Amino acid sequence: MAEWTPHAVAHRFVEASQTAHRLPAVRVQGYFNTWPAIVRTPYERMASEDAPIYRYPPTPAETERMLEVML
Repeated sequence: MAEWTPHAVAHRFVEASQTAHRLPAVRVQGYFNTWPAIVRTPYERMASEDAPIYRYPPTPAETERMLEVML
């Protein structure tokens, strides 16, 4: 970026926060769940308020820009 403006810096911070939100969750290695998956009926699925969460991992360029902002 040739010229930094307050708007460009604010945009970088917003993009960095969105990128950080899209990173995979940090989990402790070595633990797993042995419970079987709960199979719900169609009526139970319609009654639930849980919407599926789709997370798309950030691109390497977005991650690099996020790390640059964090520095």
